[in-house]
Amino acid sequence: MSTRIAAHRHAWSLWRVWTYLGIQDFRARYRKALLGPGWVVVTQVFWALGVGVIYSHLLDQPMNFFLPYLLIGFTLWGFLSAGMIDGGSAFLASQGYITQFTFPLETYVLRSWVASLVPLAAGLLVFLGVCLAYERPLSDGLLWAIPGLVILAFVGLTHTRIVAFLSVAVRDLPHAISSAMQLLIFMTPIMFTADMLRKRGLDAVYLYNPLYYLIEVVRHPLMSNEAAPPLVYGACLGYLAVVGAISFTIEHRLARRVVYML
Repeated sequence: MSTRIAAHRHAWSLWRVWTYLGIQDFRARYRKALLGPGWVVVTQVFWALGVGVIYSHLLDQPMNFFLPYLLIGFTLWGFLSAGMIDGGSAFLASQGYITQFTFPLETYVLRSWVASLVPLAAGLLVFLGVCLAYERPLSDGLLWAIPGLVILAFVGLTHTRIVAFLSVAVRDLPHAISSAMQLLIFMTPIMFTADMLRKRGLDAVYLYNPLYYLIEVVRHPLMSNEAAPPLVYGACLGYLAVVGAISFTIEHRLARRVVYML
C-alpha cells in the first residue's frame, strides 16, 4: 500500500506532464476544425436551445428554469460519462509512453481525467451565460457548488482509474459501460426533475441512484444559490469512499500486469 501511495504522490508531482498531455488530447479531437475547441461551447449552446425549448413545452416548465437545469445536468452527466467511457483508453492510448518511460501509471489516469475536465469547465461557463441571459438571480450561494465540484472531480478520477485498469484485461468494458450509461440517463433526473418523479410515486428511481446525488451536489447550489441538503453530501462522500476502496484494490491487483497485457 505504501508503494502505491508513493507512486500516486510521484504522479501528482508530474502535473505539468499529465496536464499538457490531457489538454493536447482534448485539442486533438478538433484538429484542423475552424473553431477548434470552441465547438464544445457552440455544440452545448445549440443543443441546449434545441432540446430545452422542446422539453420545456412538453413538460410544461418555464424556460428560465428548465434550460439552465437541463444544461447543467447534461454537462455534469457528460463529465461522469467521460470518466467511465474514455477512461477505458487511458492506458491503451498511452501504450507507447508506458513501455518507454518510467512514469507511474497514475500519470496516464490523470491525463485522461484532465481531458474530461475541459468540457466540464466549458459547460459551466455556458450555464452561467444562460443564467445571465435569462436574468436568473446569482449570489454568493453559488460558491456552495465548489465543494460539490471537488467531490465530483475526484469521483470522476476514481471512475477513470477503475475503468483504465479493468479495460486492459477486458477490452469490451468501455462499450458495455457506454450502453449502460445510455440506459441510466433515462433513470436519472436530468431531462426531468425529481419533483416530477416524486409526484408520481417514483421516488426510488432517484433515491437509490448514486448518479443523482453526484449531479445534485453541484446542480442544487447552482440552481438555488444555497447548499445542497446534507443527505446529498453524505451520499456523495460515502460513494466516493466505496469506489475509492474498489479502485485501489483493483490497482493493487493489476498494476504490475498492465505492461504485459497491453
